[in-house]
Amino acid sequence: MQYYGICPASCGELIQGQIESGEYLSSYCVSLYSKAIITEQTSSNTKLTTYPKSIMAMKKTFEFFNEEKALKNLSLEMVSNIPRSKGMASSTADIGAVIGASCAYLGIDISPDDASKIAAKIEPTDSIYYKSLVAMNPLNGNLIKNIGNIRGLKTLILEPRAKIKTKDVRNKLGYSEFKKSNILKYNEILGDFESAIKSNNLKELGKAVNKSSLLNEHLLPKPYLKEVMDIAMSLGAYGVNIAHSGSVVGILLDINDSSANYKSELINNNLAKYFGRMYCLPVIDGGINYGRMS
Repeated sequence: MQYYGICPASCGELIQGQIESGEYLSSYCVSLYSKAIITEQTSSNTKLTTYPKSIMAMKKTFEFFNEEKALKNLSLEMVSNIPRSKGMASSTADIGAVIGASCAYLGIDISPDDASKIAAKIEPTDSIYYKSLVAMNPLNGNLIKNIGNIRGLKTLILEPRAKIKTKDVRNKLGYSEFKKSNILKYNEILGDFESAIKSNNLKELGKAVNKSSLLNEHLLPKPYLKEVMDIAMSLGAYGVNIAHSGSVVGILLDINDSSANYKSELINNNLAKYFGRMYCLPVIDGGINYGRMS
């Protein structure tokens, strides 16, 4: 018997910062996926994927439900089309897919809250396990607030060749001090973001996203961000978001807007040399899907 879990990617975060209670972020999901497959084996050999974080996710999920003994005679396989080390939540998606497949095998449902807490025990996590947009603490997986859904968006993803590890950004000298010293600004961004979502005002959403992108330039500068933002806003984009601890940049567009003009302008301004890949994906609901394979 086989069991699966599927989890989508993100294109960075819409906003990320710090309030009085700690760090927050709000990720949004795009249509790239990680899939985990758990297979029951008749032999006593346990065959696991070579991804250490995925193995850890499986073990921690079983521990969470006090089912450690059930780990015997299982194999775990991973399949993903999410770019690695770019800030697209590839590890969080892997972990989420494994959590889902593990729960399917155990015959247990899991909430986004519990899945996020399990993931945060492995590494700082993204908020992609929730169907809606939320503000979440990436360090402990605690939900700060459920904000709501957005509709009618797609994103033009600018993916450079550069790869960045989250831990390298967090270990950067002055990282924590900068966030703590800008709590008032981060509070304002979160408030503006929440108001925009609740009123379904995509232009105001874009303004909050731009503020977060520019403020966090002090922590991880993005080459050509200002040029990208100038081009995007002049052509009518809602905003430009970044991977706050990765290298990708997303141009937020109306679902009916063509991305061709944006690509042409980026190419004409020689930005395609740095951003090796440019491709458009719909913004989708988050969440982990899981079940038994037929």
